[in-house]
Amino acid sequence: MPRTKAITLTAADKVQLEQFVNSGQALAREVKHAHVLLKLGSSWSHAQIAQAFELSQRSIIRIKQRFQQEGLVAALKDKPRSGAPKKIDGDVCAVTVAIACSEAPTGHQRWTLRLIAQRLIELEVVEYISHVSVGDILKKTNLNPGKNKNGVSPRSVPNS
Repeated sequence: MPRTKAITLTAADKVQLEQFVNSGQALAREVKHAHVLLKLGSSWSHAQIAQAFELSQRSIIRIKQRFQQEGLVAALKDKPRSGAPKKIDGDVCAVTVAIACSEAPTGHQRWTLRLIAQRLIELEVVEYISHVSVGDILKKTNLNPGKNKNGVSPRSVPNS
């Protein structure tokens, strides 16, 4: 691990960090990073800081290096993490709900999860979607295509 020089926080940095810590509006991880920076500006060692905040010494060094190289704001935030982008966005959910609420296809009394998945692929909304994913989407919206044929729930129709 490369050695880094000690950090010196200006009075303005210290005030900004103290306000950030006490604001109650930041993510816990960012508040922890602010505490680490405040301790790095004092006489605490990396080992003491790591033990106090339950971080590895390597994490302490990374926060310190980010502060030295990129500044205060960058040291508080984590860098974006890699990962696959979401495949099911709001548009896919909206079309799924619209299909589930529409008239069932010819030859079927109601939409099934597999029929909805097949229809989404036919409409080229998605390249592939499983019936389980369709179920998850409908579960979030409290829709159950197998419960009722279409439209109004029997519970919402007043007794005649």
